[in-house]
Formats: sequence, structure tokens, C-alpha cells
Amino acid sequence: MLIVDVSSPEMIATAIEQSTVVEEVFDQLAEQGISQLYPGFDMLTIQGGSIDRMIELKSSGVDAQVQAMSWNEWKTAGGELRSHFWLYLVGNLRADLENAPPFVRAVQDPFGTLASSKSEDVIRKRTVQLRVREFAAADQLTLELRHEEDAPAQDDT
Repeated sequence: MLIVDVSSPEMIATAIEQSTVVEEVFDQLAEQGISQLYPGFDMLTIQGGSIDRMIELKSSGVDAQVQAMSWNEWKTAGGELRSHFWLYLVGNLRADLENAPPFVRAVQDPFGTLASSKSEDVIRKRTVQLRVREFAAADQLTLELRHEEDAPAQDDT
């Protein structure tokens, strides 16, 4: 499996220069109307030369009730390749939260499984507000916090 950071045009250009497989997959994405400069997701996984997952990452210091996606992200999530689009929500990242371990919630096809509402602000920037607790389906991984004094010692040799 190949994992590619596509969070910026520079990262995408570098990945395409370094891998013909990545170049071919971006050609496949272009055929579906997904921009090479701003594809609408942060990470791309490639399996066997084909698109595996298009992952949009969102994080919150708490277990947020609502999370925003850009219009571009939402368009990609709802496109022809929506079965390959995953939303990864990482929450409870604040160190001062007691009894609230960090987690990663992975949602395949958020366009089809999350309740959402569209909004436009004054500068005509479209975003989509996702009511993230209203999943039809999601996988969740609860993370364990380890303090530095509990971490194994590292050998500097």
C-alpha cells in the first residue's frame, strides 16, 4: 500500500514526480473531475495501482458535535468515487480533558452517512456543517494516553 500526503499542491507535485503510480492515480482522479491542485482530501492511499482511500482529516480538542468541511471537500465526498472517500475525525486532543481519551472515528462515504446542512457566509465561501454524532455507520478507535514518565527510555546509541 502506498500512502500519499496530498494536503498541498507542493506535496502532490513532489509525489507525482517521485512515482508513476501516483501520477496514474491522479489521472484517474482527473477523469472524475477531481483537481490535481486541490483534490478535496488530505491523504490518498493506493493499493495495487488503484485508488483505495481518499481521506479527509478533521481534528478537535474535544468530542465536537459539529465539524465543518469546505465545499470542495464536500463535492469530492459526494462525487463518483464517494465509496473511496473517508472522513477521519480525531477528537479529545486537549491535554486538560479528564476521562476523555483521544479517539479516531473513521467514516466511509460521509456524504451518504452523515446528516449535514449547507451554509454560505458573506464572502460566498461555502462550507458544510456535519452533525458527526448522527452517523449511520462509523469505526472508532479509542486511544490511550501515555505520559512521558511512563514512556520507555530511548537508547541514544
